[in-house]
Amino acid sequence: HSLSYHIMAVVTLLGVAQDGGRPQPGCTRSCCENLTEQDYRCPVSLAVQTMNGTTLLVEATRDLGRQLRMIDNPSIDHLFITHAHLGHVDGLGLFGRETMSARHIQLHCSPSMRALIETTPAWNQLLQQNVFEFSEFPRVEIDDVVVEFI
Repeated sequence: HSLSYHIMAVVTLLGVAQDGGRPQPGCTRSCCENLTEQDYRCPVSLAVQTMNGTTLLVEATRDLGRQLRMIDNPSIDHLFITHAHLGHVDGLGLFGRETMSARHIQLHCSPSMRALIETTPAWNQLLQQNVFEFSEFPRVEIDDVVVEFI
């Protein structure tokens, strides 16, 4: 028998560690000592690639480069920021001129996170350079994917 599959969105967990990853910077406890490359973990992040080729990223971590290489470095179409803890946002600047030179990424976040981005000079500069454009919140439908902030 021939099996046919309906290709749907592909979800890839890009990290599972606390904001600083594993090992945590400055950690001297046994959990961070003598690690092999296989023991390293990226901060929490998630990628969704839709059936139409649209790429959604949840969180912008300091390990953004490594995490994007896990999924073959696609351009990011939508970025979702869940909250303002540094480990979830410290990769925002990597989308800018000096690194990725990204343009017109749809940025989905809460009104309070939006206000923080607008009033933080380095992040506001990314808005001025058209790296990010604020988009729908709290429910977003993109191709075959629905994202809802609850």
